[in-house]
Amino acid sequence: MAHQTGVSEKRLEHNVRERKRTAIMRVAMGDLKERLCGTYFSEGIRKKKIKNVDVLRGAIGYIRMLKDILVKGSTEQSHFIPRSGDKGFSNG
Repeated sequence: MAHQTGVSEKRLEHNVRERKRTAIMRVAMGDLKERLCGTYFSEGIRKKKIKNVDVLRGAIGYIRMLKDILVKGSTEQSHFIPRSGDKGFSNG
């Protein structure tokens, strides 16, 4: 079949691996977004499309916030917590 399309077997195998990797990443990012909704992101963001990089930035911000709580021994939040109405999601 590869010879008919002009695509090598290695290329076809690579494409299959890449599709699997992409599917795994899509599921993992969706799971991370779900876990951040209601704890770090507002609930309203759950159905909105946000970039993977913004999900990762949110996770980093959430981890920093938890670290600060542990270090300070209190529930005061020293980092900006983005909400769905805010422009951007970085915790700069």
